[in-house]
Amino acid sequence: MTRDQEVLIFQNVTKWHKYQTVSVQRVNMSVYPGEKVLICGDGGVRDLFRMASGLDKPDEGTIYIGKRPAVIPENFPYLKGMKVWDYVQLPMLVRGVKSFEAEERARTWLEGCGLSDKLSMRAETIAGIDKALMLLAAAFADEPDIVLMAETILNLSKKDKETFWNKAETFIHQSGSAFLCFSYRKPAQMFFDRVYEIEDGRLDRRQI
Repeated sequence: MTRDQEVLIFQNVTKWHKYQTVSVQRVNMSVYPGEKVLICGDGGVRDLFRMASGLDKPDEGTIYIGKRPAVIPENFPYLKGMKVWDYVQLPMLVRGVKSFEAEERARTWLEGCGLSDKLSMRAETIAGIDKALMLLAAAFADEPDIVLMAETILNLSKKDKETFWNKAETFIHQSGSAFLCFSYRKPAQMFFDRVYEIEDGRLDRRQI
């Protein structure tokens, strides 16, 4: 693969915390279309996720990300009174997708998640697994180059985690999007093409 195919690049990325402790130290890594990549390990995982998703900036180095990333956040985004239907359309409407197209995409991906009967429900009232699937639908409905996912929304039962990862696997295959997961541990229910571990700021590739 050539460099212009990369949908995310960490180039010498470094993040310092207070008292000159390093959280992320000179990280170099690339992600390509259709890849499923996991970064797991210590607190540097969260900093890498925040920098990749634009919530924070590196102290050193640069991050390149594709034209259309999607983010599954650390915590469920509480928007009072918003319905499931609206949640999935919101990222597309913010980006300028026409309303009729956003509605069509939202319906398709929510049906794919088995949430057709919950479109008019308030998002904060649905079950944990349904919230996770709704955010998955919202990410893929926007036709992203890469999906960045934090771990914290998946505080679910083993059965629900299996449901989520099976659906994620299907969506990745259907869309061709890259998928980069940031987690403190390796999810047992998902196969990744590459796995990295960060410890004391250093990122190393692990054998699968």
